[in-house]
Amino acid sequence: MRPVAFQTGTTAGTITVAVELGGAVERKSVVIPPAPVQLTEVSASRGDRTIEVVRKLREMSPLYELAKEGVDLKSIQWKAE
Repeated sequence: MRPVAFQTGTTAGTITVAVELGGAVERKSVVIPPAPVQLTEVSASRGDRTIEVVRKLREMSPLYELAKEGVDLKSIQWKAE
């Protein structure tokens, strides 16, 4: 049996595969639970305005200010609104 590669476009959910052979149908499901995204590799390139844009985004972000002040962002208890 040859493996079939596919991409779901999501990181969590249920994938159900159905195979029909003759009059018989077999279904199997795989549940992929939600999990935090972890980066294992990062690459970047810099253009003429990249540093200026990053600087502006940092100025707009209150989280960046908190991090600069030494606040551990993982210790904050966030509230859904």
